[in-house]
Amino acid sequence: MSNKKVWTDRFSNLPDDTVDLILDNLNLEEVIRTRVLSTRWNGCWKRLRKIDFSKDLVEKLIQGREHDLNRVVDSILP
Repeated sequence: MSNKKVWTDRFSNLPDDTVDLILDNLNLEEVIRTRVLSTRWNGCWKRLRKIDFSKDLVEKLIQGREHDLNRVVDSILP
């Protein structure tokens, strides 16, 4: 008998309302990180009712690049 654990993707089976509730309680940087949880979660952030561009996040996004805020926002929003 094998002792190998089989990973089950339980995130993909969550209802959209539950996923949206989870994402609504995270900051934008954390929401973006959820993409690795499941391929289904990859575009879920686009359904957010509000997106908060914190100063720290914008600074990370433009660090070392000559982008202005409008270009950063345009690259994130669909």
